[in-house]
Amino acid sequence: MPDLRRRTVLGATGLLAVPAPVPSSPPRLAFVGGYAAGLDIALAGHAGLRRGFTVPGVPAASWLALSADRKLLYATNETEEGTVTAVDVRDPLKPAVLGSRSTLGAGPTHLSVAGRHLLTANYTSGSLVVHPIRRDGALDETTDLVRHTGAQPHAHQVLPDPSGRWVLAVDLGTDSVYVYRLDAGKLVAHQQVTLPGASAPTCWTRRSPQWSSSARCSTRCSTSPRPR
Repeated sequence: MPDLRRRTVLGATGLLAVPAPVPSSPPRLAFVGGYAAGLDIALAGHAGLRRGFTVPGVPAASWLALSADRKLLYATNETEEGTVTAVDVRDPLKPAVLGSRSTLGAGPTHLSVAGRHLLTANYTSGSLVVHPIRRDGALDETTDLVRHTGAQPHAHQVLPDPSGRWVLAVDLGTDSVYVYRLDAGKLVAHQQVTLPGASAPTCWTRRSPQWSSSARCSTRCSTSPRPR
């Protein structure tokens, strides 16, 4: 497993308890994102994380997200070709790769599950893409592609609101937060909030029932201002 650098640790997605055949405490797993050739799965214990195994076919998995029922995992493949991969983790000790889809852009850096759709932000291309999620968890063909305009658009994060009807996208290149309405797999532009020059926003945090921009989150997620 590659070293758990800061970016990799931030890409780790939750811990799953795996049922054990004996009454002892069940092992706990961590999905670890990074830039290696596969998705790393580590075993968690009192002494910390230790090497588990690698799932091939999930390259450069820089960001991970679980479905609401925690049965499916989605990963960005942050390459110039730009893809996202679906993984069935119903049995996390035997994960099954369900396939990958193009993000129609380069450098996908963040994704979120919004009901039956997967939302992805392409950093290098400064665009957002929507993929429907099939019944089995695999991804269908793209239903929408939105490109931000400006001198250097770099979409860094895309998140649905709690209702699943609205989507917020943060673009550090345009110093903006974009608000979209998610309608039948399409992102309908609603509002662009322009932040002070050189703010380079990278991510948002949700504080129920309100949304708020987090300067702390921006500082922690970015290792340098511009470019990333």
